[in-house]
Amino acid sequence: MTSVEYVTHASLCFRHDGRSLLTDPFYWFDPLAASVMQHYPPRRLEPSDLGRIDFLYSSHIHPDHSHPDTLARLRPQVQTVLLPAQRPGLWQRYEGLGFTDVRRLQNGQTEKLSDALEVTSYWSDPVDTCLVVDMGGTVALHCNDCLPTPELASRIGDRHPIDTAFMLYTSAQDLYPFLLPRPHVELARLAGLREQAFLHDQIERVRRLRPRRVVPYSMTMTWFQPEQRWLNGCHRLLPAQFAEAVEKAVPGTVCEVVQPGDVVERDGVRQAIQVDYWGRTLEEYLANIERHCSGPPFQPGRVGDVLERLQSSLQRFVAGIPGFTDLYAFLRRGVGLTVEGVDGPATFFLDLATRRVQQGEGWPVLEVAVPASIVASMLDGHYDPYSLLFLHRARFKLNSLQRLTPEAESNLYLVTFMLILCDNPGDFVSSATVALPA
Repeated sequence: MTSVEYVTHASLCFRHDGRSLLTDPFYWFDPLAASVMQHYPPRRLEPSDLGRIDFLYSSHIHPDHSHPDTLARLRPQVQTVLLPAQRPGLWQRYEGLGFTDVRRLQNGQTEKLSDALEVTSYWSDPVDTCLVVDMGGTVALHCNDCLPTPELASRIGDRHPIDTAFMLYTSAQDLYPFLLPRPHVELARLAGLREQAFLHDQIERVRRLRPRRVVPYSMTMTWFQPEQRWLNGCHRLLPAQFAEAVEKAVPGTVCEVVQPGDVVERDGVRQAIQVDYWGRTLEEYLANIERHCSGPPFQPGRVGDVLERLQSSLQRFVAGIPGFTDLYAFLRRGVGLTVEGVDGPATFFLDLATRRVQQGEGWPVLEVAVPASIVASMLDGHYDPYSLLFLHRARFKLNSLQRLTPEAESNLYLVTFMLILCDNPGDFVSSATVALPA
């Protein structure tokens, strides 16, 4: 029997010839994430529901693809871990959780897992990867939120006769433009333009991959706090809309819309439930979220719990981090950081001229405000900075006469946030990420 279960988010469970292969597990949120978002469409899931896991693959280090809390709960069931090569941080995460049988997949090299099960990992950037799974001649592509270059998509399509391509259906996981301090209407307009460009690029990937069938998936994280629910809209595509656009643009391609728990088989989809949580329009989708999503209030944490540990991180930032000369030149007057918590805010002026950290206000080029709970999570290394920014609880304000494009301004916020609070920011970004004026 050959089947692919859509577990949730970017996680699939391939079953063939008595073997199972699970990808990108991210199921049970810790308290910080659970106070901001949840998976939608909903699915109740326990480790026992997945049974024995012969092989487990994580496409990259982002926590929504290699979530430590989820991995810790699944570890007793997992036999062998498959990870892309040249990803030491990802290997360390698994080894630190006690996984001992870890095999590394080389870029474009097929690995035979059994007589009738083969996998090939591909990547075109240093972070994300996708996986081709050949189940006795039935071939599926797990793209998660990997966006392969056109050249790589052609290479995969030329080499593998893909029956089903599981592909990201929306760019809503992108941090841009929602880091920008703009009115909601302006952010929605920029997000709509981003979504149009994303759809154009995904259609081109479908053309080059040439799958018989496309299944949109890989974005179920949903903001449920009342003041954040608008983030679920902003002209985003739904799976049904993505499917309609692909079928129209690439004649002969069939698209199947799935929900968590559905099982994709060679000739169709076995539905787990009859309720359509997605809806066919954005209005229906947002109304469904209003009806079904709720949770605990966001906890900002205590400033006093992070101040001592924060000091060394701030000192490292003002001392100057190699490789970011242009960024420091732009921020030369300094950066203001406010840590917010239930015990009141603490404000720092990070003086880049004198290389000193001063408690209190100054005249910064950039102001950053972050809840103490997010600072604590960053200092603990529990989440990477991209995922913490994805909670949309940090705020930024630029005080500069030098004009930046919206993309450059957004990247300025992202990179500065990482430089201030991340032990190894170079693992995530480079100075070239920000296009600063000369």
